[in-house]
Amino acid sequence: MLDDARIRRFRQGYIERFGALASSDPLYDSVSAGRRAAGMEHWLPLFEPALETVFDYLSSDDLVLLEAQALSAAANRLDAIEDYYQARKTALSDNQGAYRPLPPELLYLDQAELDSQLDSVCAHALTPVLPSAAATDCGFTPARDFAPERQAAPGKVYDATLQHLEDLGKRGTKRVIATYPRARANASPACCATMAPRM
Repeated sequence: MLDDARIRRFRQGYIERFGALASSDPLYDSVSAGRRAAGMEHWLPLFEPALETVFDYLSSDDLVLLEAQALSAAANRLDAIEDYYQARKTALSDNQGAYRPLPPELLYLDQAELDSQLDSVCAHALTPVLPSAAATDCGFTPARDFAPERQAAPGKVYDATLQHLEDLGKRGTKRVIATYPRARANASPACCATMAPRM
């Protein structure tokens, strides 16, 4: 929301971080006038007094399931974020009118913080194979891929999805469905099953 308090906080933080010359930046001008700018979420810490993560909404009783490869994907993403930041810093040193990046630690958890947060909750990694006898099989199987139906007859993908869900139900399999917000779900009731735990 671009209310007066957030605009004021952004203007002050932007100048404090990037100097008085930054007041001529298009982003600074746009936000100062109360206009949204593409990509302005990259400066979100300047609009808000503090940022929260999903971990701030979890209680000690919540269970976190990490999809296979989630941790390696997170590490790769953090590496890419750091690379982007360094490239933008270099570009800024060559051209003072260029994109002015915020340090990644203002926007994202770093690897140590992510590891610490995961250690503080009940987190389990899902894997397609059991790594040891001590592992627990939660009975999850990957969702069915409807790519062939999309290619053959795009308009029939919902029919194929519905048939698949009915078949799972007949076999006594619990079905878990993920969808977009409720309005989208109501408009398109036959949506994809993402995980099908065995009963």
